[in-house]
Amino acid sequence: MMARVCYKPIMVRTDWENRLIEVIEAKIRESVPPGKRRGTITYRSLSLAIGRAPGYIHGFIKSGKEPSLDSVVRLCDELGVSMSYVLWGLAISPQDEALLKRVAALPRDAQLKFVDFLKSLSPVPQAVE
Repeated sequence: MMARVCYKPIMVRTDWENRLIEVIEAKIRESVPPGKRRGTITYRSLSLAIGRAPGYIHGFIKSGKEPSLDSVVRLCDELGVSMSYVLWGLAISPQDEALLKRVAALPRDAQLKFVDFLKSLSPVPQAVE
């Protein structure tokens, strides 16, 4: 009889997951007062702040569970970081992010008209050959 071999899957994280974890860990470190071991922000407090079960963040970071989009949005708001930074590594101002959110909420035809309008204001420089 052959012995059964169980393999644990290797946890491979995407860039956006790594950026989100870096932001979470940085906020937790920043919340630790000088001379103290623990801060005011914990995995548990973040989980509860975004309306999830107490172990939600721990499950994401330590067990590799993928967070829902809604949870990522709530986490970004709670941590004060832009979604564009977490998802794509692009740091943009809060004003620019607010504009993008408003444009994203428009119907598709209005979005296309808005893009055409922006193109008419400042043409993209052509590559010099």
